[in-house]
Parts: sequence; structure tokens; C-alpha cells
Amino acid sequence: MFGIYRFFLSLLVVASHLLEPTMYKTGAQAVSCFFVLSGYLMAKSIDATYGRTWSGFFKYITNRVLRIYPTYWLVLLSSCLFLMFFPSKVLISQMVLTSDLSAVFANITLFNLYSYDNIFVPPAWSLTIELLFYIVIGLIPLDFKMARLGFILSVPLLAAVYFLGFDTNEHITRLAQGQLCFSLGAFVNYSSRQIRKYKLVYSIVILSLLIFSWYILSYFSLKIYPSIMYIGAFASGAMIIVLRSFSFENFSAPLGRQALVKADKFLGDIAYPLFLVHYFIGQLLAAVGIPPFTIPFFLSSLLTSIGISALMVKYFEDRINRLRDLVRGRKAFSASQGR
Repeated sequence: MFGIYRFFLSLLVVASHLLEPTMYKTGAQAVSCFFVLSGYLMAKSIDATYGRTWSGFFKYITNRVLRIYPTYWLVLLSSCLFLMFFPSKVLISQMVLTSDLSAVFANITLFNLYSYDNIFVPPAWSLTIELLFYIVIGLIPLDFKMARLGFILSVPLLAAVYFLGFDTNEHITRLAQGQLCFSLGAFVNYSSRQIRKYKLVYSIVILSLLIFSWYILSYFSLKIYPSIMYIGAFASGAMIIVLRSFSFENFSAPLGRQALVKADKFLGDIAYPLFLVHYFIGQLLAAVGIPPFTIPFFLSSLLTSIGISALMVKYFEDRINRLRDLVRGRKAFSASQGR
């Protein structure tokens, strides 16, 4: 069910960008949910597939690079070509080509991208944070106690950042937000044994901790944006607990079960290219005359983006995924499990 969940989060991001600008906070919640899910999946995949060795770490990072960059570079190239031929048709001021070499370097490498005004693929700012915490999760010897400590410490750390008056776009705030979300995902992963052992009691304890953490962050944050964001983050932690116990085997009809498995994989596979490509598609449709931020614009952009994403998966990402399988050494985790 993680594939369907990831697709749903991508839909929220698309809606926040192409339907109504006032839905921006919905997109922020979706991104925080993506961070939590990534923390969960990365901690799980390292232990199950790569192991805590240097060779395992190298395979893990190589796999992440192959997952993130080829598709991103394809969308980046398409966006840059659009901006070259239609410089006056951009929907937001961020999507403007620049001669600033440091900004160009950041857009190519994703290094510190969120610090720049010129972002050629607007949703890609979040990949900077993802990549950083991919490395952190791979290097730290995580277990249940370490993940629990990391999450517990992330709450007062982020509260202190807000209390000291740092803006939401500053480096320290972005990093503290990322630490909270990724450590929450890792904490949920390592809590599985305790939840199975103590069932309802331990689930209530975790839920109470999430609610208390959100209250603390809401109290210290004087802006509504962070408060709303953390509702999404903590709800994502609870959603992962529910989804990981769900099995398609519960469906008695074999055909229905097979259809759900295929749908989950398909939607999970297209979630990442959809996350990246929708802004570019929206720009194209706006350039040919469809009024932006309207229902027809949103629906046509969404359906076109889904179609383009499916083609990208079939004719581009599937080839990259074969390389990822070689890097992994075995197919313990399918390509659809890693965003």
C-alpha cells in the first residue's frame, strides 16, 4: 500500500502547485509526509538489504543516486529547454534561467538548492534535504534506541530554532525540520517489534508522543505553516504504522488481489516522476493558452503528467532500475519502494 500512499502524496503536491496557490500548505504537508516515509523505508532497506558496512553503505548511496538523479536530470533538461524557448510563459518567478554559475551548479547537483531563488524544477528543493539525510541514515549505526533518541531530541531542537526566531527558509530550520521527519520515520521502523509485542499499549504511547511533540512545536512556532506541516508529519508516522500491517493477502478474490498489487506498484512507480514533471507540464499547457490555476488546467496537467510519468517509467526508469538491482545484489526491495 506504500505505492498508493506515495501517489496520493504526489497528488497533493500537484494540487498545491497547479490548482490553487492557496493550497501551498497542503503541499508542505505532503513533503513532510514524504520525508517521514523516506526515513522509514531507508532505515528498513539498509538493515534488510545493505547492512551496516562500508561496502553496504557504498551500494546504498549508489542506489539512491541512481534513483534520484537520472529522472531529475531528464526533467531538468526539459524544463531548461522550455525556459529557453518560452521565457515569458513561466508561472512562478523561481523558474527563470540565470547566469549565476553557483545557482546552475546547485540545480544540477541539488547541493543546497533550497537556498537559491532560481530553481528550474521547483519541487526539487526537497531533494536536497532528502539526499543529506540519506547519507546521515546510512552512516549512523541506527537501532531502536538510537532512532528513539534522535526523534525525541529533534523536537526540542526544532522548538528552539523557532523560539530563537529563525525563518522557515534558513539552513538551520530546514535541517531541523528534516531531522524531525526522517528520525520519526526511522523511529516508526524500529518500533515495529515493540508494537507487535505490546500492541495497543505501545501504540497509544507512540501516538501520545506524536501529539505531544506537535503541541510543543506549535507552541513555539508563531507561524501557522510549521504547525500545519507537523500535523502532516505525525499523521504520516501513524499512517505508516497502519499501512505496514496491511496485506493484499487479506483479499479473498485472487483477481482482485492481483489487480491491487499491480495498481500499487504502478502508482508507486509513477509517484516520483509525477512529483517532478507536473510543473513542467503545467508550464507547457499554460503556454498554449489554457488559463492557469483553473479546474480544466489542473485536470489536463494532471492527466498529461500521469501519462508522461508512465512513459518515463516504462522507457527510462525501468532501465535505470536494472542497474539498481545490480548494485543491490539482490531484489529484497523493489524499485517501487524507494522514492
